[in-house]
Amino acid sequence: MKPREPQFGQQITQIKRLLDQLGQIQDLTVQVRYLEATGEALAEQAEPGTLLAIGVLYARQRAIRDDFAEVFAAFGSSPSH
Repeated sequence: MKPREPQFGQQITQIKRLLDQLGQIQDLTVQVRYLEATGEALAEQAEPGTLLAIGVLYARQRAIRDDFAEVFAAFGSSPSH
């Protein structure tokens, strides 16, 4: 059996990080869409803390998307050989 090249392990680590971030983006997207769909009812009945939580979800989603762009760029620029 041929030993793994160090580069291969690095690529696996990068792929795992990309997949983790994609999963987080997907989870947050589902949560945000649900809250958007029920937003009007929430705006009329929700406590201020609930509305703040919606804002936190939006901010978290944005931060993860921004980080994903950096991680994806790093992955795309790593040598494949």
